[in-house]
Amino acid sequence: AARIPYFGAGRTLAEARRPAILTVGGLRVALLGYFFLGERNIEPPEVYATDATPGVAGHCSDVDVMERMLREEIAAAKAQADVVLPYFHWGREGTQVLEPYQVRLAHAAIDAGASGVLGSHPHVLQGMELFQGKPVVYSLGNFVFGGNWNPRDKRSALWKGTFGPEGYLSSEVLPLRTDRFPELPFQPVPVTGPAAEEVLRLLAESSRSLGKMLPELEPWAGP
Repeated sequence: AARIPYFGAGRTLAEARRPAILTVGGLRVALLGYFFLGERNIEPPEVYATDATPGVAGHCSDVDVMERMLREEIAAAKAQADVVLPYFHWGREGTQVLEPYQVRLAHAAIDAGASGVLGSHPHVLQGMELFQGKPVVYSLGNFVFGGNWNPRDKRSALWKGTFGPEGYLSSEVLPLRTDRFPELPFQPVPVTGPAAEEVLRLLAESSRSLGKMLPELEPWAGP
């Protein structure tokens, strides 16, 4: 009713698959959303939208179906927008290690024309990759997470991407601490000094297994 744009869920599968298209700085930006946890799905199939029932876009287990859906929607969004960004709820909670399907779907999205890929769900940071010159941010960890007032791993980050008519231009990684429990539960705060360096080293280490980490992380990768 308030005309707030939304994506990744809807009253039917067709609506859930529809992008939100925003105009930002003269660019048309299409946002797509998906829920996919592969064979480790922790939710019932009923959370996924169908032709007749509401829910989220994605699939309960089949990565082939998920990839076909992804490629179709990115191609359609490319016809309507300058920048296409799919956002995934994926991965395994509590680990920096990527599930193979995360890499497969991220690369398929870029191949299909996405300008970058964003991810969340593991509640911890995961690697940041530059694939075919475009960014893949596998998990941004927690930001404002009221489900746990005192999470064990409080290291997190904001990712700032800059895009132009020609596509992706640059990144900035802004280290955070998710909270200062008990005084400031689930209130993220920027960090500097050793705390910021710890976040950047964690991201660089988590990105080592990828083909090419984001250049912004390379100074923190060590020998």
